[in-house]
Amino acid sequence: MVLDMSSSNLKLAVGSYNSKTGVVSIEKVGVVPLELDSINDGQIADSFGINMALKHAWAKLGINAKNVILTTDGSFMHTRDLEIPQVASGQISDMVKFELMGQANSKDMSVDYIVYGDCVDEETNAKKLKVRATAAPTETVTAFRDFLKDMEKTPVAVDTNQNAVRKLFEGGIINGNVNVSQTTLLLIELSGATTTVTILEK
Repeated sequence: MVLDMSSSNLKLAVGSYNSKTGVVSIEKVGVVPLELDSINDGQIADSFGINMALKHAWAKLGINAKNVILTTDGSFMHTRDLEIPQVASGQISDMVKFELMGQANSKDMSVDYIVYGDCVDEETNAKKLKVRATAAPTETVTAFRDFLKDMEKTPVAVDTNQNAVRKLFEGGIINGNVNVSQTTLLLIELSGATTTVTILEK
């Protein structure tokens, strides 16, 4: 099950992914309206209210899935696209943290990244890795984890909405006829307080 907790119109979906065929099957979807300030800037503000609303929605939709992936978005997240020298995989994490956080103390921040390509430096001709990195307060990530555990769910991952969309469409074909590898796709999410635009480029 996936929960999008980026706004007070909480979205949920239950489905499965076939790694052999690349097919994503959606079994159930729903929108759970919450009190306006239940989720504030992508963070949990009223855990009890959200807990009750989700339990009601799960009962109504007949959902009993245990494993949960949670996605969100807010100003507390810091995401940057980086180009770093090609180094051993064990060195990438430290380099990304330094590029993202600088000399600041990163102990209170959870940092994760993906390597999505490579390039060549125009001045030195040195090969570089193209990295998208995101940092979020560890306290916030822990709050999401504890919230799911309190609901007797198993937290699998906390992700950004944009990265979740990238994973969903990385197979290339959408609805059997839109090929992302040949087309630029614009996704617009309109919520009560914010508008999120995600662009998938070929």
